Amino acid sequence: MRDPLSSVPIRYKLALLFLGVCLLAFGVGGLLVSRTARAALTDEIELRLESQCRAAVLALDAELDLLARRAEDFASDGFVRARLEELAAAGADPHAAAGTELRRHLIERKLPLAPSFVDLAVLGSSGLLLVAATDARPAALRATVPLAVAESGTWTSDLLPAEDPAGAAVFAIGTPVHGLEGGAVIGRLIVLVDARKWAAAAGIRAGPHALALTDRHGVALGMLERRMAVGKFFSRTLPLRSNGWLAEVRVPADSALLPVARLQSRLFAYGVVLAAVAVLLLSFPLRFLAKPIGELGAAARRIRDGDFSTRVPVRSTDEIGELQRSFNHMAEALEERAARLGQAHQTLRERRMEAQAERDRLDTVIHSLRDGLLVLDGNGKLMLCNRGAEPLAGLLADRGLDVASHNLCHEQNAGSAGCRDCLFDPGAPARSCVIDTASGVFEVHATLLPPDRDGRCGRVFVSRDISDRVQQDERQIHQERLAVLGEVAAVMAHELNNPLAAISMFDQMLLAELPEDSPLRENAEVILRNTETCKRTIRELLDYATGATPEVHAIDIQETLRDVERFLRPVSERSGVTWDWRLRAADSVVSGDEIQIRQVFVNLIMNALQSMEGSGGTLTVSSASDGERLSIDVADTGPGIDAATREEIFRPFFTTKLRGAGTGLGLPTSRRIAEMHGGSLDLLESAPGRTVFRVRLRRRQNAVAPAVAQEILA
Repeated sequence: MRDPLSSVPIRYKLALLFLGVCLLAFGVGGLLVSRTARAALTDEIELRLESQCRAAVLALDAELDLLARRAEDFASDGFVRARLEELAAAGADPHAAAGTELRRHLIERKLPLAPSFVDLAVLGSSGLLLVAATDARPAALRATVPLAVAESGTWTSDLLPAEDPAGAAVFAIGTPVHGLEGGAVIGRLIVLVDARKWAAAAGIRAGPHALALTDRHGVALGMLERRMAVGKFFSRTLPLRSNGWLAEVRVPADSALLPVARLQSRLFAYGVVLAAVAVLLLSFPLRFLAKPIGELGAAARRIRDGDFSTRVPVRSTDEIGELQRSFNHMAEALEERAARLGQAHQTLRERRMEAQAERDRLDTVIHSLRDGLLVLDGNGKLMLCNRGAEPLAGLLADRGLDVASHNLCHEQNAGSAGCRDCLFDPGAPARSCVIDTASGVFEVHATLLPPDRDGRCGRVFVSRDISDRVQQDERQIHQERLAVLGEVAAVMAHELNNPLAAISMFDQMLLAELPEDSPLRENAEVILRNTETCKRTIRELLDYATGATPEVHAIDIQETLRDVERFLRPVSERSGVTWDWRLRAADSVVSGDEIQIRQVFVNLIMNALQSMEGSGGTLTVSSASDGERLSIDVADTGPGIDAATREEIFRPFFTTKLRGAGTGLGLPTSRRIAEMHGGSLDLLESAPGRTVFRVRLRRRQNAVAPAVAQEILA
């Protein structure tokens, strides 16, 4: 068991021991005696308060019954009843002779009969105030009118509002007044009673006990003895039978318990005297026992602070002297061992400085590596990371970042577990893989560390950023595709130019034979233009592979868009698509190759029509001024483009159409044409019900010569 006073010196413990014995003998005993006496005295006080409160309640009830009978006697007076009937016959006029006689009768013959009566008043049968003896408290009388009308017999009110804050507290006693010849109620008599005089008449006198009265609404009459307004007190409360008020008798606690307080004071004085005697007796053990122990404690603190040469004087041969000699032997041994520890500390510090230098050199080598180095312990916690491995550490810390295998993973469970869990799992075997992240493409080699004492193996990751190498490989593949595309374009140009030349020749002959007003002439012109378009498309395919420049001249974009509508009108009618034109640009003239720009809008509008094929919809073509450029938006109400496809739609040979329905060159070719003309082609938004592509072209400058424009576009 631990000493609860372990932090207290022995000299204080001895003093507390003697004082505790004294206090236990006299303090606890005195406390029990005083509490027993206090409990007995408290019971006696409560019994006395009970009897006094009952006596006060009986006296107040008796006095209130006497006042109520006195009021009934006033109401049964024949003179009062006769004058009240005359007032009722005179129309309740208080200034009539009957009213004057009745007021004088009440003042002279009735009001002096009871010292506690303050005022008398007579009400009519309807509750109208007819006569008041003194009319000194009109507000109090008015407050009794509703109660007088509601009650049928004799009643007593609560405390009434005072006319003056310093005035006496009053309440009312009311009784009905019956006619002389019958039992009908012809009015009511109201008596205002001074509450303090009523209590005094009941025999309530000043004394050691105080009485307070509270009406049925909680309004207090006030302490008849005001010297106990605050402080602790004993109290007893009982209700009055006659009016339901509460009577409370109080007595001050300090004066009632004064004998117990005197007893406690005497016990405390005896305890103080005994404590003083105990202190005198403690001087011997404090000098010859506590003082040597204190010297041992001070010496121990000096040794704790590093002064191992400290010794204590030995003055006796008892247990204290033996303890002092043992302490000196211990101090000598500590001084010797401290010297050896100092030498060992110096050696360890030199070894630590050497280890720190080796660690600094190793950290310099690790952080100077271009390749990333990352080490995890057996719990997957990061232990080491250089600058090259920061992207890999970011993947480990933020699980919201995307990571995917760059190549096909040969692990059977890689698709289900995911690249992140497969790579960073502490229990996974060693592996090497290439992953795609937002920071680039990384080649990662994971190796296991030796198991720790818990049998868990950590992992060492060596990563290399191969994004440049991957991009170089993709550029080489793209160049190879362009070379193949050039060969295919050359073969197509050779095979298709002859049939197209024949179609163009016969269409021109047909136009020469048709009259100017022939309805077939427009169809023949459409065939001729589209034949030229096919020729130019074949040449554009060659230009896409060889990088040919466009032929620059002025083009009205709105006219070009109308021509595209005429060309694709059969497709839109077959698909049930409605055209919505919103061409708001004031100046729609640009510089460029009309055939190539026309091909851009043919590709965009054809894709939009095909996306709405079979379901109908609306194709919206709008134009707007955008500074020195012209913006043309092509919007459809098709199903939209999913997020995975948006990143691929401008890649050559990528298509979502069925085999044979598309080559995947429409959008890449259109973007290349827009960029060759100093503009751009972008996908603004795509969602189910709305997909918008925007083409931005440079406006034609009137002061720029065609040769200069050709140079700008090149």
